Amino acid sequence: MIEEDQYSFFFVRYFFDAASLQKHLWSQSKIQNLKSNDSMLESLQLSSLIAVVAVIFSIAILGYFSWKTLITSNYFQKGINLYQQKNYPGAEAAFRQVISLNSTNDVVHLLLGDSLIQQGKVDAAISEYQEVIERAPKKVDAYLRLAQAFIQQHKLQEAIAILQKASDLFQAQRQPEKAQQIQRVLQQVSSV
Repeated sequence: MIEEDQYSFFFVRYFFDAASLQKHLWSQSKIQNLKSNDSMLESLQLSSLIAVVAVIFSIAILGYFSWKTLITSNYFQKGINLYQQKNYPGAEAAFRQVISLNSTNDVVHLLLGDSLIQQGKVDAAISEYQEVIERAPKKVDAYLRLAQAFIQQHKLQEAIAILQKASDLFQAQRQPEKAQQIQRVLQQVSSV
């Protein structure tokens, strides 16, 4: 009977030790799962935070450029209106504001030059036209305006050279009618 009790005792003790061990292992596994879930949650929170920051940053940049475009457009329209009203100093100021926001807008440089010409600031206008030609050498309008400014200054040789370049550009751009018009103007200027 002692042997049977001894076996029972060992069996019960083994069973409880195994159950206790299994419970311990299960709780350790549960803790590892929780830790794994926590690290996944932290990783998810971090990646979500990065995504939110990226979206907010993108919206801020979009807002900034939209605001800048709106301001530039308002100054440009103001300059056009002032020019049409023959308020050339006001138009000059408005176009300069546009250029301060977007210095590469060739049309605004040409309009600024036109405003300067109207005020008798021919040298400043020439500078604007030359800047456009340097940045956009195929922009015929800049050549024509530059030639007109040289004619106003009685610099006919410079005007003729510029008009010839304009004629060549029109030919290269397959606009022979405009090139012929420039040739007629060249003949008139040469005969003076």
